Amino acid sequence: MSVPRLFSMFRNVQTEPRKFTYKSRYYDPKKEELEDRKRRIEREVAREKGEAVEDYTPRSGSFRSSWKRQNTYRRRSRSANRRLLLILAVMIIFMYMAVKWLEGTEFWLVK
Repeated sequence: MSVPRLFSMFRNVQTEPRKFTYKSRYYDPKKEELEDRKRRIEREVAREKGEAVEDYTPRSGSFRSSWKRQNTYRRRSRSANRRLLLILAVMIIFMYMAVKWLEGTEFWLVK
């Protein structure tokens, strides 16, 4: 007999284990140029044969597109950090004013 499963908000609902995929950040301009040149030559050969040729579309997994995504992530994290600092500054100013107000009144003194 198996143990009944009860509702838990901390239950792990993943059906398979997490995987780690390493994406190299090494950028080789010669390799990029060679791959672009190969694609251009393949398109020219296809045109000469009279085959339908797709227009050039940049690769989705290229180094440049991942760099743009990383810059977007950095921009979002900077704005989040600025927002956090602004909230922190407002809270510090509020606490300073509250302490000054309490010092001016005799509210906290017990006779």
